[in-house]
Amino acid sequence: MQLNYNISEISSADYEQIEQLAKCNGGNVNLNASYINHWYNENPSRSVLLYKVCVGDVIEGYATTNNFEYTLLQNKMLAAMPQNLLTSKRIRGRGLFGELYKKLEAENHTRHKVDCFIVFSNAMSTPIFLKKFDYLKAQCPLVYFYFFNPVNLLKQNRYRELSSLTEIDFNLIRNKNNGLIKSEAYFNWRYSNYTPKTIRIISIVKDGVQIGYAILKSHKKKGIPFLVLMDLIYPEESYYDELITQCCIYATKNFFSGILLFESSESSNKKHWGITMKDRFNLLVKGKSPELTNSLSKIKYSFLFGDLDIL
Repeated sequence: MQLNYNISEISSADYEQIEQLAKCNGGNVNLNASYINHWYNENPSRSVLLYKVCVGDVIEGYATTNNFEYTLLQNKMLAAMPQNLLTSKRIRGRGLFGELYKKLEAENHTRHKVDCFIVFSNAMSTPIFLKKFDYLKAQCPLVYFYFFNPVNLLKQNRYRELSSLTEIDFNLIRNKNNGLIKSEAYFNWRYSNYTPKTIRIISIVKDGVQIGYAILKSHKKKGIPFLVLMDLIYPEESYYDELITQCCIYATKNFFSGILLFESSESSNKKHWGITMKDRFNLLVKGKSPELTNSLSKIKYSFLFGDLDIL
């Protein structure tokens, strides 16, 4: 039987129903009014879209993009990042997710003039993006986990833990090719909504020179605490290895089991005690033309965990 449905933008009056839909159908359990207002409405890019599909008067699905400027292929591009995509169990397999997503994509092109789409997809959605929406799989950076290393207890630390983002010198921001473009406004938005001590900010100085800052998130898996490298702020490529070394020393001296991070093209492959994980995430891309899609699928991206919406 054909469903009588309509697709429209999400309004603040929908937030409570969206929250319940997420909780009852395996979606983001944090998708409440406070989260939506912060994550989307307060995004300094001012480029977001939130759509819903209703069957009758009931919201049965939602799809959103949070949009950010990137430097890709040496050009500034606006990238829409699909996030929080879900349809209820009641309508799955009826084709409505495809209709909802196509509307979201079309509106991004029309209203926001996006150049491309970048998505970290899960096992369920990956085949849909590849087969139905013409995405291509891109090269996701390797993920490293550097273990607690007792040797670090004896090493000199050059870091100082900061109490807030206000202590950071944002003049040291250096945006890299094939990465998200960040600003002081971006950092203040991205890290303003965490509980105390969840985010750890360290300032690193070497030979009297401020070489950068690291933003780390404390996390637990099966009760074991570890750190995730969310962001780095540093003015020169040559400082990267020392920043990572100091993050490892900080993790050990504060008795975390280790630190999780993406690989970086700026590393000189300095060895740390840890493991390497391949294909940890599904990174998919789509440009406004097939030619751009193909080019985007071949480049090596500069990601940090703060660029994702999962942490």
